[in-house]
Amino acid sequence: MNYEETIEFIHSIPWMGKKLGLTQIGELLSMMDDPQHNLKFIHVAGTNGKGSVCEMTARILEEAGYKTGFFISPYINRFNERIQINHVPISDEDLVRLVGKIRGFMGKMELPPSEFEIITAAAFDYFNEQRCDYVVLEVGMGGRLDATNIINTPLAAVIATISLDHTKHLGNTIREIAFEKAGIIKPGGDVVVYGQGGDSAEVFKEACAERGASLTFSDFSKIEYKGEDSDYQYFSYGTGGDYALSLFGEHQLKNAATVLETIELLRKKGISIDEKAVRDGLKRAAWPGRFEILSRDPLFIADGGHNPEGAGAAVETFKKRYPGKRAVILTGMSEGKAVRDILSAVDGIASGYIVIQSESNPRAVDKNTLLEELKDFNKPAKTAETIKDGILLALEQKSPEEAVLVIGSLYILGPVREYFGRK
Repeated sequence: MNYEETIEFIHSIPWMGKKLGLTQIGELLSMMDDPQHNLKFIHVAGTNGKGSVCEMTARILEEAGYKTGFFISPYINRFNERIQINHVPISDEDLVRLVGKIRGFMGKMELPPSEFEIITAAAFDYFNEQRCDYVVLEVGMGGRLDATNIINTPLAAVIATISLDHTKHLGNTIREIAFEKAGIIKPGGDVVVYGQGGDSAEVFKEACAERGASLTFSDFSKIEYKGEDSDYQYFSYGTGGDYALSLFGEHQLKNAATVLETIELLRKKGISIDEKAVRDGLKRAAWPGRFEILSRDPLFIADGGHNPEGAGAAVETFKKRYPGKRAVILTGMSEGKAVRDILSAVDGIASGYIVIQSESNPRAVDKNTLLEELKDFNKPAKTAETIKDGILLALEQKSPEEAVLVIGSLYILGPVREYFGRK
């Protein structure tokens, strides 16, 4: 197979397997001599923020001089972004080779693996081949039954903020969703949790008590916000030094606090990470599509918020940075999302809407269906045939004082970023 055939093959496999659980990924990895058992992981779950937590953690480990594997989902511009070492995506040649190897094993399996299981197995094999010192491993969905949970006890199990998302698969309450995320907590392990309190905190306390795992919550009262400029927001955490972070929003400071607690845990395990590595890692952390300013004049912002909490965080950041400003909302969403709640979260800053539909997402909500939902919001709303058309229409519709905010799905961000020259 060449690269294009390899990507086509991966996408031809159902994202989720016929049978939930770790049986298929376990069988596949066993035939591959279990490469994951040779690796040391920081395993990160959560509803929102887990990508940002992964990014900050990986940057800090890289700055400390470690060869760091980085596994994320989904990708923004190119599939290879999902498997990286020191932020360099896997080469086309290595991806083709590893998927071809896995394809050979698949014929011997009683039930075929899912798309995500194939990608996960390829990542483990690659990180093992390349002898990574550490791997920052992002959970795909949930935690308990996620393919990444096949690993042994990680150096740290980190759980970011919990909210309602993927309710069809994870449950309809915070407790049910937290239970699934708590599945990454292993007996005798060490756990760091985003300190949001409430029902989710109780679930994590119970899980750690049952499994004899240590539990640390990030303490948001220890965050001291020290202002921001066009490039960074500045803060301190507890008795630590001052830090600069290019990711904006109060929620990102809370994510950073969770990362700092994780780094302290790794230090206690004997991993050498000096303060310069922490400062430089946080400063270098950059996460595409997280309140990313693609253009300042005209003001054009892209955010991957795809559930009510994520969209609400983007709106609060927008209000703080641009008080009184309104925005044309350029949006497209995926099936199964809380469409009306997401729209309600952004409507307070919206002057109007442009609706688009991802061409690469088979679960994209039909743009005319989304347009119908918008009738109740009593704002100007139009559809665009392509994402590029949507960008141009949003720029045409906004007044000179307004911004454009892209939100609703990670799948629409790639073409938007490419339009503005971001690769």
